[in-house]
Amino acid sequence: MSVHKPIFRRTLRDYERNDVINKFSGLLTKKAPGLLESVRRDKLVRESDGEGRFHADSNDFWKGNRELVGNGLSDLQLIATITHNAEMAKMFSLIKWDGTYRGKEQKLNNEYYDSYSTESHKTDLSILLKSVLQPHPTSYDDNLTDAIYGKYRKSDLLWRMELISEIVKECCFFLEAYEILSSQLHKEELNRFQNMINSEINILRNKRDDSPAQNESDGLSGL
Repeated sequence: MSVHKPIFRRTLRDYERNDVINKFSGLLTKKAPGLLESVRRDKLVRESDGEGRFHADSNDFWKGNRELVGNGLSDLQLIATITHNAEMAKMFSLIKWDGTYRGKEQKLNNEYYDSYSTESHKTDLSILLKSVLQPHPTSYDDNLTDAIYGKYRKSDLLWRMELISEIVKECCFFLEAYEILSSQLHKEELNRFQNMINSEINILRNKRDDSPAQNESDGLSGL
């Protein structure tokens, strides 16, 4: 009986792999401090596909990645919990690009960035969320846009939908708690939106396990 090697990363097409290298090359050249040490970061960026990934993709390597992400998220929560508002704004505000690009504008996970800039790796929570909410299709139709028409497994969509639900709930709490909503109508629309998301999650949960989830009239209405 053959033993299948666990799959830890998505298979990237050549242009996708080049986009990853272009986007995050500034982290490699500057050896910038961050969640990952330089050797681990280099493995993730440069060995993002091809034969090299089989050298990097060990159980221990990815166990280490999972631990780093878990502890890194806890570190971010610690910083957000004890930091003054003005300092938090410097850390967590949306990135505002000056619009001056020295090179060709590139696109990675629907995010535009300057591929020639040493700051192309800069990100914020909204850009990070785009990457997290981008499932890897189980199959492609090369005549159509993969992000819209690819086939996705229920399990790959469900945990993302649950994450969306919690994020929306926290955002709604913020809007209501600090009296940002200007009318009762807006409050009702917000409640309907939350209920709609929860309803779609229940519909998705009732689909057959790990069957490709498609945009059917009796199923998930869209992400």
